[in-house]
Amino acid sequence: MSHIAERFRAAVSLLVLGLLPGCATHTERIADARRTFYQGDAATAARLLEAQAREESHDADVIKLDLALVQLFDGKPQLAEAILREVRDRMDYFEQLDVREQLAALVADDRRTAYPGEDYEKVLLRLMLAFSDLMHDGDDALAYAFQTIEKQQQIIQAGVPGVADNPKEERYRQVAAAAYLYALLREATYTDYDDAVRWYKRVAQWAPQYRAVKRDIERAAQGGYARPGHGVVYVFAFVDRGPYKVETEHVPGTAAIGIASALITVAGPYTLPPQVAPVKIPAVVAPPTKVAEVLVQAGGRVVGRTETLTDVAAMAVEQFEAVRPYVVAKALVRRALKQGAVYAVKDALDVRDPLVQVALDVVGVAWQATERADTRCWSLLPGRIQATRLELPTGTHALTLQARGVDGRTGPPVDVTVPVESSRTTFILAYFPTLRPTGRVLVSEPR
Repeated sequence: MSHIAERFRAAVSLLVLGLLPGCATHTERIADARRTFYQGDAATAARLLEAQAREESHDADVIKLDLALVQLFDGKPQLAEAILREVRDRMDYFEQLDVREQLAALVADDRRTAYPGEDYEKVLLRLMLAFSDLMHDGDDALAYAFQTIEKQQQIIQAGVPGVADNPKEERYRQVAAAAYLYALLREATYTDYDDAVRWYKRVAQWAPQYRAVKRDIERAAQGGYARPGHGVVYVFAFVDRGPYKVETEHVPGTAAIGIASALITVAGPYTLPPQVAPVKIPAVVAPPTKVAEVLVQAGGRVVGRTETLTDVAAMAVEQFEAVRPYVVAKALVRRALKQGAVYAVKDALDVRDPLVQVALDVVGVAWQATERADTRCWSLLPGRIQATRLELPTGTHALTLQARGVDGRTGPPVDVTVPVESSRTTFILAYFPTLRPTGRVLVSEPR
């Protein structure tokens, strides 16, 4: 009996790491920071996230994404840009791993690997770089905007591993906010009107709900960016809370099983489990829309209303639904790899005793049962990105921003002082996760 017990302890020790309870979930780790940020205290939220990001954890990068947005609306756009660049480079490196390496990393649990980022997060990361740069010097904003569009195209063209028909081609929407930024920055040169018109037309195609682009196209086609003695003010508003992930159970369908079969051949000498039980996967959820628009007032009257350029929440949900079979397939492959690990332990220890074999099987089943879906995500993204354009006389203007809800109610007014210089452009950036703004309203220098 002592010999059996010794064999049992040796076998279990090789698998016990998979059964160890994980630390607090990502959502739990950043709950205080998110709540504080949405209550309007960006400075305190930044300190909380900085403390979390300093810890050695697999969610450090995604925490830094939230930290970057908090720093941006705490009035530190240059610091936000630096953080975003760091995370962008790390996610780009992760993309260089081949399929075999990525599958090997999945054998324990998605949550125990470096966060690779969802497709929409990789794209919006570059857009947030553009906004961050725009609010401190603007030197690289044009390049970041173009990189956003390029990254989306690159992701779409890459398709989905194991899938012949590319679901991304039909279901991944383009980021009109990036095209709009690119177009207006080209127009603001007073020389690249043709290029501006071309990109405004893409905005009209990608975001037909943004009605103001018709005026942008007409103005750029006539080559008149601003009237003499006037400057241009663009108000960009991040409105509503953005998408987030929850854990769900999903019964694998034919498409997921087919993809998993293709992936498992890459992973090595493994087979899919004979019985396809539900697997735990993340699902992307869009919070309900509460903010309809942001009113811009001057002298007691409304001079502008923001309209939606990019629906971030809808974009995230649509992208997840497009690749859901692949997400399920990865969970199936992970299950197969775990079963393969149990068999490998049996072979390595030359286990022949039935009692030890049964014990190892129990450990393997428990290993799979403890798995949780990876719900890490960029949780402070806005629900939508909106904009409006104002043309104002030269001078210093007192503007008021006020969010209006879908039910018609308005939030508290926010006063902002804006310098306007002739033939130059000033940018305003504000975040309204509810009818009440959070952090600071950012105003750039005219350029």
